[in-house]
Amino acid sequence: MKRPFNPTTVRMIQHEYAALKRRVAELEGLLHRQQQHIMRLNTMGNFLQSCQSLDDVYANVGPLLAELFSEQAGVLYVFRSDTTLEAVARWGKVLLSSSEMFLPDCYALRHQKIHLTEDPKHDLCCNHLDLLSLPSLCIPLVSRDATLGVLSFHYAPHQTDPAHGWWEQLAVMVARQIATVLTNLRLRDQLQQQAIRDALTGLYNRRYLSETMQRELRRASRYRQPIGIIMLDIDHFKRFNELYGHDGGDTLLSAVGTLLRTSIREEDIACRYGGEEFILLLPGATLEATRVRAELVRQSIKHLRIEHKGKPLGTVTASLGIAIFPDHGATSETLLKAVDEALYGAKNQGRNRVAMIE
Repeated sequence: MKRPFNPTTVRMIQHEYAALKRRVAELEGLLHRQQQHIMRLNTMGNFLQSCQSLDDVYANVGPLLAELFSEQAGVLYVFRSDTTLEAVARWGKVLLSSSEMFLPDCYALRHQKIHLTEDPKHDLCCNHLDLLSLPSLCIPLVSRDATLGVLSFHYAPHQTDPAHGWWEQLAVMVARQIATVLTNLRLRDQLQQQAIRDALTGLYNRRYLSETMQRELRRASRYRQPIGIIMLDIDHFKRFNELYGHDGGDTLLSAVGTLLRTSIREEDIACRYGGEEFILLLPGATLEATRVRAELVRQSIKHLRIEHKGKPLGTVTASLGIAIFPDHGATSETLLKAVDEALYGAKNQGRNRVAMIE
């Protein structure tokens, strides 16, 4: 016959059972929280995938991160130049006040790997966290071998429970997700730009002009405002090609494109219309304002000093025709015909001048 457990053994078993029961409850709670986090992560991923622009991502990612990391605080930085990053989202009680940081300030960016600072008094701290006495975690945003920025967290030292390691894993998953979304949007923007821009000059192409001109005409008609149109043709361009080859001609076109791109207002639209012809749309410009702008462009082109393979290309001139909506037409077809006739007149009058149709 088996002897019954003595009271001490019974109490020990009961104690171990209670401890095991608490541990099971803790693990169940942890599992439940992890499941909730995974659901929120999926929701966040689906939402970010639906964003149509980088600005859309930046405007919404902060609240999403706050839901996932309610016990942490942090900042999302993205590169604005080769060495400068800008804070585009924040959440929690962020102690970092700077809206920008520099690549050398972050160990995660310098070494292209996750940097964890558990004890700020003894561990290496990123310089952008130099006023911070809390543990921190910096995760570089990397996608397709390109580094886009860094996701930086800080948190309370007491977070050493079993979930502590889990949120770090979650942070890595979130960083990868954000990096993928940013890469996809940038790639899409790049493809869109390639579809509407001329590769040689960097100006918009004829396709974009056609689409945009229709939109600008509708807007101008609605608000009863004029639109100035300038058509520009480089004089004797074929002679440049014959003297300096097609590479020299390309250098000339590129220089003119740069001049036009850097000398227009934000609301103006500069396009390469084809060959050596360019068009400028000037929303809100009167006939006189359009004439003045055309004359400034003509003089700027005349004063261009362009070198190709270390040799000057010589003096460049251009003929320009101008027209205005609605005086010279109410549709893109009639306006383009009018400005083309004006350009033809400038060439017939001796080139290197501005003309308009009577």
